[in-house]
Amino acid sequence: MHKKIITLTIACFLLGLVLISQIRLEDSIKDNTVNSNEVLVNLVNNLESEIAMRETYLSTIRQQIDEVSASISNDETELGEMQKHLTELRTIAGYTPLEGIGITVTLDDMPSTAVNQTNDASLSIIHYQDLLYIVNDLKRGEAEAISINDQRIIATSEIRCVGNTILVNTTRLAPPYVIKAIGNPAALQNALQSSSTYERLKFGGFPVSHELTTTYSNNLIQIPAYVGNYSTSYIKSEDEE
Repeated sequence: MHKKIITLTIACFLLGLVLISQIRLEDSIKDNTVNSNEVLVNLVNNLESEIAMRETYLSTIRQQIDEVSASISNDETELGEMQKHLTELRTIAGYTPLEGIGITVTLDDMPSTAVNQTNDASLSIIHYQDLLYIVNDLKRGEAEAISINDQRIIATSEIRCVGNTILVNTTRLAPPYVIKAIGNPAALQNALQSSSTYERLKFGGFPVSHELTTTYSNNLIQIPAYVGNYSTSYIKSEDEE
């Protein structure tokens, strides 16, 4: 009986040790689980904070990109306007070849038979004044571009004579003289027909004629660009003063 009690006591003691060990092991697992969860939660929070920070930074970069894009767009628009304005100025200055509708006027000296009848050669040839006056008449008809024998007439062009030679832009010309003008054909024709110079030459026996080029014509009037240089010895912009 005594031995059974001892045996039972030892068994209970061992069972108690096993239970205590089991309890401690479960507590340890719980503690480790809690600690692991805390670590994971902290890690997730840190990652979420970093993601939020990077999203804010990305948003800022995108805003800057939009601002730069808008600035570039404005610059391109401004550059485009400047280029358009420069093209217009080059056209007005005569540095651009042009084509369009308008009028072509042809002036020629009298034939040799007529010269013999007048006995005065100067009365049977086209003079530089004739070209100058007709060009001015076409300008009054609002011609947008004019040329004489493919010499572009600009603001500083000279139409003059040296001896028996007519010079336009320092280039020697010979008859027949073909004056081309781009503009409203009807307005240019009215300006030409009201020109006392053209009427004098026409009724004076000179072989002169004109031809209109309208929107229904097959070929437009071609006027070349001015190839000379502008003389700017004395003029200056206000900014340079």
